[in-house]
Amino acid sequence: MLDKIRSLVERKPMEKAEIERMLSAMRVPGDDVAQINWRPDSDSFSYQQLSGRALRIYLFRDEYIFELERAVVVETPQLGNASILVHQASKHGCFSRRLHQSLKR
Repeated sequence: MLDKIRSLVERKPMEKAEIERMLSAMRVPGDDVAQINWRPDSDSFSYQQLSGRALRIYLFRDEYIFELERAVVVETPQLGNASILVHQASKHGCFSRRLHQSLKR
């Protein structure tokens, strides 16, 4: 099951809550879904700080996409630092709507 989820995360962003539901439906513990695409040399500090503030978290390839109230943050964890791109969201939920619309195409 985890290999299937990893394969999906390689192809499209998946919301962390959706992955947790998938695991729960199969009675697989989803204690820390972020571990699915975590690299052993990643520093967890940024992830922990951002996940506490995020409305939604998406996993995509080796990135974590955090939808915050007023911004979208894309973190690519790396040894010793993290590459982070911040985009100011114009409207609450705008990012989610656009992401879901693009995935339907």
